[in-house]
Amino acid sequence: MVCCGICYTAPPRQLLTILAFIGLTLAFCMRQVLPISISEITINSEEPHKWTELQQALILMGFYIGYSISHIGAGLIIQKMGARIPIIIGMIISSVMTGLIPFVSSFHWSALVVIRIITGAGQSVLMPGISSLLTYWVPLENRSTIAAIIYAGAPMGTFLGIYLSAIVSSYWKNWQYAYYMWSGFTATWLVLFMVYIYSYPKTHPRISAQGSSYQRADFIQNELVAEKVQKLSYGCQIVATFGHTYILFTLDTYLPKYLHEVLKYEVEDYSIYAGTPFALMYMCGIISRLGFSWMVNKKNINVDFLRVIYCSFGNVLSGVTLVSAFYIASQQQVTTLVLIHIAALLAGFFYGGLNMLDMSIRNINAMSLVNGLATTSGVAAITVIALIAKNRSSTEWTHVSYILLAVEVLVWILDCMFTATKLCLQPRDEDRRWHQNIPQAQHKDIIKESAAVQEELKKKQRGEQSAETESSTSRP
Repeated sequence: MVCCGICYTAPPRQLLTILAFIGLTLAFCMRQVLPISISEITINSEEPHKWTELQQALILMGFYIGYSISHIGAGLIIQKMGARIPIIIGMIISSVMTGLIPFVSSFHWSALVVIRIITGAGQSVLMPGISSLLTYWVPLENRSTIAAIIYAGAPMGTFLGIYLSAIVSSYWKNWQYAYYMWSGFTATWLVLFMVYIYSYPKTHPRISAQGSSYQRADFIQNELVAEKVQKLSYGCQIVATFGHTYILFTLDTYLPKYLHEVLKYEVEDYSIYAGTPFALMYMCGIISRLGFSWMVNKKNINVDFLRVIYCSFGNVLSGVTLVSAFYIASQQQVTTLVLIHIAALLAGFFYGGLNMLDMSIRNINAMSLVNGLATTSGVAAITVIALIAKNRSSTEWTHVSYILLAVEVLVWILDCMFTATKLCLQPRDEDRRWHQNIPQAQHKDIIKESAAVQEELKKKQRGEQSAETESSTSRP
């Protein structure tokens, strides 16, 4: 009752930040519980499942197949319905499917693939949904920082999913309890989310329609950014996010198996060693984002330059460090662990230098498509590992790391070539107008005025082009 009272009186914007962070954390916990327990299911349990390495890879890959494909429609649904209902339905599906895994695993392994595909489809609405909520609830000047805090729930959820799942499984001597735990936690979170979170400030029952400061964050979806710049921005986001998630999905999917099967750590040890790298990634993401905002806003450092630097740390240097870790794994286990932690720490710079809202402030559907394309890296990473590391040897994992580094270098080159996001990151004149206390009745007039200005510019450009054409034809 005390908790509900605190939530009821808490400012809605701060409550949104807390519940969105917890929701994303729980989503990654449910995503992570199978990778941490699959070794127990196939090797150490009383009745181990005789799944081949390829079958295990398909089971792990199933989540990312459903997650990537479902992004195609997730943005459209959220733009039509708002974020609240899709997030609730998606998390209910994810929670139920996670709770069913212990039961379904006794059937054919292909049934578990289907369950994981459905789980991924359920979670596909979460990232675009959170972006939509931030777009309508958080002012532009605070949005990137709050978004970085919420999105850092991904590494935090990976850390908790690995660490607590292993502790519960080890204490109760049963891997199934971890699935029930995360499913139950998500059900509790859903109750709070349904009661306190709404898609728009104007639909919130405890916010007045007039005089509310929240109305300044509620603007009309009207994109006026130059088309070429926007396309370059989306391309930049795809390649940068692909590079980061290739590292992230490689570590969060296979690091527990690598520590257990290659480095021969027991569950009590590898649960800690596989989880703490993501805690470092989370802390680096928060701190680096604060530093990024300070350098841009206070020191006027070029945004494109900072993005390239952050991408260099987050992708290339992290990849180099992982290559070094896997190369010396057979001789120096402690050094390998240290290098893996350093690689995860460097990967956290991605959250500081780039987030979904910077380049898709008003287009949730475009952001959803970009995120869906970028997260196909999960399918790519698992496929590479399944084809190369069949015998779980340290030499095979070194070859896996070479491919990872090649991907990161290619991504970094493309990011350097096509980074054109400064216009989309900094507040534009139109954004400043949307974020003022403009009465709802004046929105249409402002839209017409902006559209008229754009049309006049196009006519002027066409007139200049036709004049140049006539002058060129009249010359002898």
